[in-house]
Amino acid sequence: MKQALVNSIMTDENIIVASASNTISEAIHFFANKHLQHLPVLDGESLIGIISVNDVVHLTAQMLANGESVSKEVLNQKYSLKDIMTPNPVWGAPDTSIAEALQIMVKGNIQCLPICEGGKLVGIISSKDIMKHFNSIENPPHNNFEISTPGFGI
Repeated sequence: MKQALVNSIMTDENIIVASASNTISEAIHFFANKHLQHLPVLDGESLIGIISVNDVVHLTAQMLANGESVSKEVLNQKYSLKDIMTPNPVWGAPDTSIAEALQIMVKGNIQCLPICEGGKLVGIISSKDIMKHFNSIENPPHNNFEISTPGFGI
């Protein structure tokens, strides 16, 4: 059986990215309004880092622990995306198998994997994408299952 590749399940259209010149508050805006957990950081077309919601949470927790004020202005003045992003993140190629991508993510303790080709970001895959993929294998849609009455006993 041929192994499925990440290019079959990765997000490859309308990938939301940041540049190193974006502010922390802009990243937070993307996370909140676009329902993202991870944001690749590019310099031109080159992947230079990745920032996650967890990175922002850790920064604000550290600031609070140090007695610092946490506000949009303070975050943007004191910190840049380069300060808190993971630089030079591990990445996969479009022809990486989904199983191999999962191994990379487990080994690196990461929840998403940017997908690059020729030095350019072409997609992104998350642990949720992999779970959905394996769930669809274990629980394929049933063509003969139909719900004819909406609700419960109504």
